[in-house]
Amino acid sequence: MRKEKLSEDQICLLRGIFLNKAPSSLDLFNRLLVGGVNKNERLFVCELISEEFCEAGINEVGEPTVLGIALEGLLDFINRPNISH
Repeated sequence: MRKEKLSEDQICLLRGIFLNKAPSSLDLFNRLLVGGVNKNERLFVCELISEEFCEAGINEVGEPTVLGIALEGLLDFINRPNISH
């Protein structure tokens, strides 16, 4: 079974979120890229993505923007191992 990987766009988006919201946690970003995180660390990353979504991912009428849709996809990918087990 082939392991899914983040796309280059998702990696860039996630890197930007870490740089903006949690620059002291860049080690976690690097470990996430190679699958070396635990459930609690993954939940922390999901919180960062959710925060970004609330701040920049929805328009004035509450609909997801293009960025919001990308953030939703990223959140789904990052959280998938937490709901698969």
